[in-house]
Amino acid sequence: MFAGGFFALQPLLSRDPLFLARVPWRLPVRILMDTYLALIFVIRGYTHMYLPRAPVDVDENIVVYGICVVGGVALVTTTTILGGAVEDSRVVMACACFLAVLIAGLLAYWAWLVRKYGDN
Repeated sequence: MFAGGFFALQPLLSRDPLFLARVPWRLPVRILMDTYLALIFVIRGYTHMYLPRAPVDVDENIVVYGICVVGGVALVTTTTILGGAVEDSRVVMACACFLAVLIAGLLAYWAWLVRKYGDN
């Protein structure tokens, strides 16, 4: 949680007023990380409300793998990229592409859950 707090407060604590504007890919990385975490909780809530036939293991896997393992690695990576003095746009773009792939994987997993456990 410390990494998440540092990640959220970095633009406020930075002495650089153009922190997000110096490297144009910093803002998409920040937005994609927030989107990933929000999408995890949306999928979890949708599973609870609209997929009652889904086993409990689905929710446990979403929490353990989606939030703790993959979300933790993505959060530490994003915090390192945004918190450090990374001025190379290619590194920040690679982090943004990594997060975009994670979001696409979550959407595919959600579609699979709805097909498998949804009412037909």
